[in-house]
Formats: sequence, structure tokens, C-alpha cells
Amino acid sequence: MSGRARESELQSVRLLLLDAAQDPAAWPAALLAFAGACGGHVGQMIARDGADRLIFQLVFGIDPTFSAEADDFGFGDLGRNPRLRIGRRAALMVPVADQVAVDPETRSRAPIYAELYEPYEIGFNAQVVLHREPDLLVRASISRSKGPFASEDLETLEALSPYVQAAARQQLLAERRAVEGLLAAAEAAGLPLFVLNRIGRLVAASAAGQKLITLNGPFRTDVGRLRATGAAGARQLEAAVSAGLEAWAGGPFPAPKQVVVEDERGRWAFKVTTLAPRAFSLLSEPAVIVMGDAEPLRMGHLALHGVYGLGRAEAEVAQLLATGASPSEIAGERGVSIETVRSQIKSIFRKVGVHRLPELVVRLNGG
Repeated sequence: MSGRARESELQSVRLLLLDAAQDPAAWPAALLAFAGACGGHVGQMIARDGADRLIFQLVFGIDPTFSAEADDFGFGDLGRNPRLRIGRRAALMVPVADQVAVDPETRSRAPIYAELYEPYEIGFNAQVVLHREPDLLVRASISRSKGPFASEDLETLEALSPYVQAAARQQLLAERRAVEGLLAAAEAAGLPLFVLNRIGRLVAASAAGQKLITLNGPFRTDVGRLRATGAAGARQLEAAVSAGLEAWAGGPFPAPKQVVVEDERGRWAFKVTTLAPRAFSLLSEPAVIVMGDAEPLRMGHLALHGVYGLGRAEAEVAQLLATGASPSEIAGERGVSIETVRSQIKSIFRKVGVHRLPELVVRLNGG
């Protein structure tokens, strides 16, 4: 190929990568052209989180059954996949070929080469780390079947990598802007909002939402995930978020699901909503949002004590009355006599300043 023809090819690749920066649908053509210009026939971009869990994997130019079979071979296992280890320790924006980083003995001892890479005609690979932060590693790679990559191929990989990096970072920026837009709307309304990404990690919370993630609040975080503190609310929230993430990944979109969580101030109603996905995402794209009301549905133990001077037992009885429970049902649930419950109800009426049960329910629910 003449020098002019070669430069024309590289320029077309650069333009395709610039398209991908604006339109995720352009990634397949861009990665294939990127691989071809560097002497490969398979182009790939892969993102993993800080615990080496796969976030997404784009592979073009290969049999579509590769991704499923790769999981069986431990593609995401550092111990079984030398290429993954290369990516973990490689410097940012410095191309590394496994022909250099993996010695012949290691290659012969790793079944993934003979049993996966070679049958899929990707026995030789070169990769470059595009983006690294504590919870995100993004790398691009090129692969081919015959022979190590020539020095000219690696030079081309190095020359084109900044364009791939720019496109990937533009994608990441767009995702983070989407999160900022959701937060701005919640802040304007003073509503608690939690934004979860495609793997269920909490990526952002409004100011009102952050105030609910406290020692005695209705929410906590566990390894980056949003959890409800009460058992019933925790089950509801986990089921609703799981269904939302499954829908985001390709299942039928569910209607928003309501969950109710509790703390000492009362019960809080939240809706779990699945958002429409982009063509692909890195890590920050919002997949599911959890949004609630600015105030609890009814007064909790702490508020009932502070406002009306109710003891803890009286507060619990008052809250059960507010849900429609009868005195006999309350006695059975609390393991006390009906006479004890009736005595507590009289004390509650006196302290709250009401004479009938409907008045109490209205008062406890903010009326």
C-alpha cells in the first residue's frame, strides 16, 4: 500500500472513531476499522470494575458465540486469562502485545489459548488501556489468527489509540451528564433520588437522598449498593432493583415498582423505575432510579415521642392503628393482652389530643 493510500485509510479510521464519540451506534464499524488498520481482524473494547467484574464487552469481527464460550473458559478470571493480567498492570496508553508480555511457557500452560483463542482465530492480541480509575478499567484490543503483530502494527495501534480513548471518554462524559440531569431535577423538587448503574452500583444521590443514608435512616450502602435497613423494605427494594436491571439488560420493561422502607421517623414510599438504555455504556449510565417523597408517609417512633410524648410501646401501637389494625390484632402481634392494648390506646388518645380512631389516623398521617 502506498503512503498516500495508507494515510487515507488511517484518516477514515479516525473519522469513524470521531463518529463513535457522538453516536454509540458507530462503534462496530469504528472498532473493526481500527483493528484492520493495525493488522488485526477482530476489534474489542472491554470494561471491568474494581473487583474485575465485567461491565461490558464489545467484540466485532468474531463468531457471536465467542462471548458465551469465553465465560466457560474463565475469560474474566485473572488466574486463567493472561490477557486480563496484562491489562491490569499495563501503563495507560502504552500498547502491549501478548507475544511480548506472555512467555511461551505461560502461553502453553494456559488452556485458554489452545482451547478458546486459537479456535476463534484470535491467537495473537495487542491491547491498550484507555481509561483507569478505582472502579473502572477500559481497554481496547486487536486480535488476529496468524503470527505476532509487527512493529509497524503496534506503532499504528499507538497512533490511533488517542482517538479510541477520546471516543470512550466522550461516552463516559455523556453518561455522567445524564446522571447530573436526573440529580438536578430531584434537587429542584427537594426529592430523595438514588441513581444506580447497569450493575446495580449507587453512582449518585440527591442531597435529600444522602440524608436518608444514615445510621438510623431507612437506607444504607453495602459494597457500593443501596440497601434498605428494614427486612421487609430490603426484600422489596432488592426485588424491584433486580427486575429493573434485568429489564435494562434486555428484558421487557416493567412498570415502576413501589417499595416502602422504614426508619424511626416513619414509612417512606419510593418508586423504582427502569430507564431506557443507550447502545452501550461504560459504567456511569443510569439504569435504574429510586425516587421517593420528600416526607415520610406517617410519623415514626422518634417523631411520636418528640411531638406527643408517646413511649416506645405506645408509638408502636399508634403506628399499627394507623395502618388499620384492630386492637385484637395489635394484641396478637405484640404478644400482650387486649386490656393492655386498650389502656395504651386511651393513653395515646389523651397525649395526641383526639377522641376517636379516625382522628388519630388523620393526625398520624400528617393531617
